[in-house]
Amino acid sequence: MFSQPMKTWIKILLGLGALSPFVFTAAFVGFMIHLINTVPVEAFGEYLANSTYAVIMNVACLLFTIFFTAILVIYIIHAARNPILEANRMRTTWLISLCLLGAWVMPFYWFFYIWRDGVSNRSSGSLGLH
Repeated sequence: MFSQPMKTWIKILLGLGALSPFVFTAAFVGFMIHLINTVPVEAFGEYLANSTYAVIMNVACLLFTIFFTAILVIYIIHAARNPILEANRMRTTWLISLCLLGAWVMPFYWFFYIWRDGVSNRSSGSLGLH
């Protein structure tokens, strides 16, 4: 997995996957605002129960949950097998961070260890000072 550099198009797809929770959240909030603005207040519950909006919303949430879980598993496997994380003694930190804060941490992990191929010539010291 790490013997050859990852192709650029795969890196871009993994980056888009890392940003997808934020796009989905924005789309979901926009969809809910659209429903609130178009559905009469007195019949909101009945309208959602008897409409295709509820089916569309549930199917979209289910598909995104499956997609996000797959992306998260890919990132966890990448972090578990990344030799640079072992050399920096950061594997446990990244694995715990990915498991607990998945959507918030994935873009940072993608940038540092996938997009930049885990550049290992970092400066010494905790603040990068010599």
